[in-house]
This record gives sequence, structure tokens and C-alpha cells, in this order.
Amino acid sequence: MFAALHIPDLRVLPRDPPAAAELLTRLVALGESLTPDLEITAGDAVILDLSRFRGNADDAFQSIVLPGFALCHARAATPDLAYLAARHEGTQGRWIEPGDLAAVPLGLLRTLAFDSAPLALLEMWGLKTLGEFMNLPRQALTERLGPEVGRWHDLLHRKTCRLLRLHRPPESLAQRIDFEKVLVSMEFLIFSLKRQLHTLACRLASRHVAAGWVEASGGGGQQWKKGEEVHGREEGIKPFSHSSFK
Repeated sequence: MFAALHIPDLRVLPRDPPAAAELLTRLVALGESLTPDLEITAGDAVILDLSRFRGNADDAFQSIVLPGFALCHARAATPDLAYLAARHEGTQGRWIEPGDLAAVPLGLLRTLAFDSAPLALLEMWGLKTLGEFMNLPRQALTERLGPEVGRWHDLLHRKTCRLLRLHRPPESLAQRIDFEKVLVSMEFLIFSLKRQLHTLACRLASRHVAAGWVEASGGGGQQWKKGEEVHGREEGIKPFSHSSFK
């Protein structure tokens, strides 16, 4: 079972990235109060995996609030069905089956579409609701409009259930050394730094990642940075390492 939390009509004008990020952090915290397994699907929505949730889901969702904002949810057997249902007023606040989406406007598929061109063609054909789209034969749709439309059809008929891109807080690799005595030579300092770098390298190797840069700071405010761009890695995988000593 999956559920989606959505803040309808969220608009931040003018654009205020810090405020939007802070609101998303609060939304994630609410989701994590129910389950640690969640996906940040959009700036105003998260999807929760409730397969390990033990309790009354209706009571749980009624108990969570986001002061100053309307918080909507919907539950379904697949994450994308829950996500779509949470975004439409007529399907919010309850368990959703594919047939419950029949009256939902077709344009809601734009929230899932990688390519909006097929959706524009469907609207040109006169389709207005998801129910009208679901009644069309999948094979004919795929042959005429491509595999993306076939994916929408399978999604709405609950034939696919993708894995969530689980959100995990960034892991800190920071290290710290407090020297009991005043340093009188660089030899012991270099030895300590080498030991920290060795520990850092082992931790990175065990995670199969690389550090983009390393920073070391002293108690007197001195800082040394060493690093270079790491090529060939996804935007979301940029490990941060920080080594400090005093």
C-alpha cells in the first residue's frame, strides 16, 4: 500500500528557494513520522511506502497537519496512482482503485509525463478524462503514440508498480581530533591527518563513491581545501567529505 501527501495550489511568489526547501523539509518530516520509506516526488509532494505501517491509516493521516497549509493525501496499491489521486479534489482522503480515476481530467497526466506531445494529441482527439483514455486499447495507443502512452495506460490500470526512489538524509563523513597538548611540531599533525585520510578513504571505498573535495580546518580559523570536479557521476550522487582538526 502506498500513500501520497500533497500541498494543493502551492505557489511561492516571487520564487524563494530557501522557503520552498524549508517547506519541503517539513513535509518530509511529516511523512517520516509514519514511515522512513518515502520518495520526494515533487517540490510539493512525497510518496510514502506504507507496506510496513502498522495502525489505522485513516486516523494517522487525520492526525498530521502542516500549519498554514492544506495537506491532502490519497492511498492506492501503486505509488503513481496515489500520486495522481492526491492531486485531484475528488479522489483525495481515501483509498483509490483505478475505476475511481475515471472522472479525473486527462490533463493530470502532465504531472507524470516525460513528453507532453502525446498528451496534446490525445486532447486533440477529444479525450477529456482518464476514464476515456483507459477505455482505449493499449496496443493501438502504443503503436500510434509510442511507449510512453502505453506506460500511462498500464499505470492507470494498476499493471505496473515501480520502486520508489527512497529519500535518505545525506551522510556526514566529518572527523574531528582534539589534541590534549599544544602542538610543537608538524610531524604529529601530519601523522594525525594521514590517519584521518586513511579512515576517510576506507569509508568512501566501502560505499563505492568518491569525494569531490576535502576540507580541513584548524582551531585558529585556518582552512585548507583540496579537490577537483568528479566527472561521470549523477547530480544526486556527490559525496561530501569534511576532515577537521583542532
